[in-house]
Amino acid sequence: MRLFQLYDRDICRTINPAVVAQDRTDQTIQIEIEEYVFTDEIINSLYNVLRAVKEKTRVDKTGIWINGYYGSGKSHFLKYVHYCVNPATSEQAFDRLTQAVKDRDRLRNPDSRITMDFREIDELRRWYATAEIEDVLFNAQDVAGANRKTNTFTTIFFNMFN
Repeated sequence: MRLFQLYDRDICRTINPAVVAQDRTDQTIQIEIEEYVFTDEIINSLYNVLRAVKEKTRVDKTGIWINGYYGSGKSHFLKYVHYCVNPATSEQAFDRLTQAVKDRDRLRNPDSRITMDFREIDELRRWYATAEIEDVLFNAQDVAGANRKTNTFTTIFFNMFN
């Protein structure tokens, strides 16, 4: 048996080494949704963020801040949230999330620590399918440009929102 025969997917496929917020080509979207690796913590956190955004739509503006170490998956997580709330990618992203929840179901995986069930995911899917959400996704370092000394976060956010 050869190593490549052990894997479900082609081991020679293209996988981006890092997620880039501005890269929104169809191929990148497809790869990032299909290749996203869900853990119990990611599923629970994704559910909590999506539920919080849904519940906070009664106020004018809602924002989230994601903090973590370099390489911890912040960009990919945030981009997956974007895929869930964006009408163009929502169905595909929720399909993948639903499959991940099924794979981590306690009946199949007794060690699972996911805190929601399929009904809750389906409820979010239906809500986001008709919700009017405007999200702004960008990497502050990328949009700061060459003049980083004068581009404070406030200036960057002001420019991105305008």
